[in-house]
Amino acid sequence: MTSELVAMGKLRNKTSVKVTPAQRVAEFGKEKFCMEELLWCKICEVPVDHVRRQTTADHVVSKKHKTRLGQHEASDADCDGGPPPKRQSTLKKRNKKHPY
Repeated sequence: MTSELVAMGKLRNKTSVKVTPAQRVAEFGKEKFCMEELLWCKICEVPVDHVRRQTTADHVVSKKHKTRLGQHEASDADCDGGPPPKRQSTLKKRNKKHPY
């Protein structure tokens, strides 16, 4: 009976549902992931499913993640630690019809 339920997908591991994004951040590292409402990959800037550990592990070894990690490390090596670049500010010209 139990093997039939497992084959049908009726039984599942209840502990994996209780895993929080914070636990996955602690497991995989703060330099790669951050926790907002979801587990967020800092390198790829995409949300990653935190419930299944294998999903997170698959993302870390994915071609996309490795490519972006290389780009991220290269940009960090180019940075001399100086001041951040200046941002251009946009000024709005107020119109009499639309003051805001």
